[in-house]
Amino acid sequence: MRINLTCVQCGKSFERDSWEINRGRVKYCSLSCSCLSRVGKERLSVRKRITKICPRCGQEFETGGRAGNKTKIYCSNRCSKMVKNGSTIANGYKCVRVNGKRTYKHRLIAEETLGRSLRKDEVVHHNNGDKLDNRPENLTVMSQKIHRSLIDYLANLWVKEHPDLVNQITIEYTRKK
Repeated sequence: MRINLTCVQCGKSFERDSWEINRGRVKYCSLSCSCLSRVGKERLSVRKRITKICPRCGQEFETGGRAGNKTKIYCSNRCSKMVKNGSTIANGYKCVRVNGKRTYKHRLIAEETLGRSLRKDEVVHHNNGDKLDNRPENLTVMSQKIHRSLIDYLANLWVKEHPDLVNQITIEYTRKK
């Protein structure tokens, strides 16, 4: 739940979540006001933070300095994963809302191509491996069993074609453990 507060340094009104307030951390509207109250001067320009407005949800957020990249566009990962056309990205796949339910776009395209609904045991495979490439010619419908065997076969082919790389990865992986 969001609660309205007033900054003790500049008097500006701002919102924070109730869990932040319960921890007793929230007195200032920004890191600049916090530093100003402690040190009595503005932070160095090297650490200067930028206040932006998220184009998805309209929330104001700070970026730059210790907050991260100054080129950040969205306030959170959730907002950044939303695509302009209203679809979102989940598990690497494009999703759209149909009758209020979130559905994978590649499954809808496969259903349209087949002219029927997919059965629960059917999987839509991306032929080129790109989960965002939903062209009908890139999609193949198959059973889960066949899909699993195809994935295993492709993995074995890759291992056979790149034995030196597999050995290198195996050695690096075992050293980390």
